[in-house]
This record gives sequence, C-alpha cells and structure tokens, in this order.
Amino acid sequence: MFLASSGLGPPAPREVLRTLNLAWLREQYEDKRRTFPDIATDLGIPAPDLARHARKHGLAIRHGVAAHKRILADHGGPDAFSTTIWTVFATRGAAQRIKRLLAIPGHPDLNQAAKPLGVRKQFSPVKSTNSATPSARRSSKRRQAPVASA
Repeated sequence: MFLASSGLGPPAPREVLRTLNLAWLREQYEDKRRTFPDIATDLGIPAPDLARHARKHGLAIRHGVAAHKRILADHGGPDAFSTTIWTVFATRGAAQRIKRLLAIPGHPDLNQAAKPLGVRKQFSPVKSTNSATPSARRSSKRRQAPVASA
C-alpha cells in the first residue's frame, strides 16, 4: 500500500478501475471480443475485479455459450429471428448444425446428405403419428372395455 501510494509500485486495482475509460473497456470487450483475463493482464489487475467492475457498469458479461460469437449476430439480434431459430443457432455447435442443414437440399434423404459430411449415424424416416406399431395396436385392443349388451 505504501509503495503504490508513493508511486514506487504498481497502482492498486481500485485505482486502475476508478480511472478506467468505460468506452475503451466496452470496445475491447464487446467489439474486439477480448476476454477479461486478457484485458486485465494489460491493465495489471486481477480479472475478477475487472469483471465485477464491468458488470457494475452495465456491460453484458459473456458466460459459457454466450462467450462465443453468435453466428446470427451479423444478421441481426434476437428480435430479427424467431425464438426457435435464435435458440438453435445461438448455442454450442451452431456452425456445425448450419453446415449440416445446408447440405440437405439436393439429396433424396438425410442419410444421403450425411455421407459427404462424414456423419455415421443412420437416420430413420419419421413415421406418421396416425400409424401405430403392431404392438401398440394390440395393447390398445386389450385396454378396450367390453361392451355390455342390453
């Protein structure tokens, strides 16, 4: 403490944060997509202190999947897409899902589309909800109550 106040040592984190330009921090974190540990290293302060300061001043903190750039962000925010589309393409593996989705047109079925992508899983055709399996038909017949004759 004495060294920092006398100018002989590095400034205390609270002093760095007190004088930190929030526009610069926003540019580094949001626009340039730098991480707090990276920015904090440049500033010479602990990353948790920087993250707490950013949260206190309203920066949207990236966590987990949100820490990665959203594939659809260049085409608009969540309001530009349906909730389903934004959710599906804003999670981990979105780039792979898009690549696979775009491979489907021009192929007779999903298995044929999957071959050039190296996907090994076999896709079975979707069955209509009206058609029950033979075992389901048998069990439904057993559940029917007998009709009483008058």
